[in-house]
Amino acid sequence: MRKFNILAIIVLLMVGSTQNMWAKDSFKFPRKISFKLFKNGSFVGECQLLYIEETNKKGISSLKLTNFQALGITSRESLITYIFSENFSIYANFVKKGAKVVSEFRLKEEEGFDGTEGQVFIHKELTKDDEIKTEISTQYPVLDLLSTFLITSQRVAPGKLKKKKKEPFNLLFGRSTKIVDMVYIGTEIEPYQGEKVETEVVAITVRSVEIFRLKIFKSKDGYCFPVSITLSDFTENKEGTFEMRTDRVAK
Repeated sequence: MRKFNILAIIVLLMVGSTQNMWAKDSFKFPRKISFKLFKNGSFVGECQLLYIEETNKKGISSLKLTNFQALGITSRESLITYIFSENFSIYANFVKKGAKVVSEFRLKEEEGFDGTEGQVFIHKELTKDDEIKTEISTQYPVLDLLSTFLITSQRVAPGKLKKKKKEPFNLLFGRSTKIVDMVYIGTEIEPYQGEKVETEVVAITVRSVEIFRLKIFKSKDGYCFPVSITLSDFTENKEGTFEMRTDRVAK
């Protein structure tokens, strides 16, 4: 009887360990994506998205976008976002010019979105003479530009969004947020690395007006990531339409 109990405990531990492993490995995102960037159809340069999973004991992962030239961001600035790995909700994001932080969003209470109540963020913007602080309340999970690439892929990977068809979010925008919908469109064939691949198309909309369109590819080795991202400039700059096309990935 004692031997049976020990064996049963070992089996339960193995099953629990396997379930955790499956939960962790059910979604995989490349550690680096290199994009070719187009503005109104003309090539303007390349940018890179870096993903580092679970950068500290809190289980917070990071995303960094460099050499991006769109939506009011210049090539001298870099975008950095930190997210909770467990539930893919935002912890903080920064705009840096060199080593200097020029804009910051940070969660007021250091807990991820639990789906039951909203969150409060503090926005800091550094000007030449002052630091402007704004407190922002959100009622839905929060997206910013970088996390949109990751979270859309994460929603598509297990088919969650396909079943739901639509999911509401708050999109960080300037000193405030906009309520947006992540909408599942369907499938579409897209060129990628010399081949025609099937992608799942997702739109981010504001009051039914599309501002982002992402075409998500699921690779044979289990990675899920965008191969094409179309961005309509909804900022005051109104520079037109940008497209980021995936050139290569590092896994």
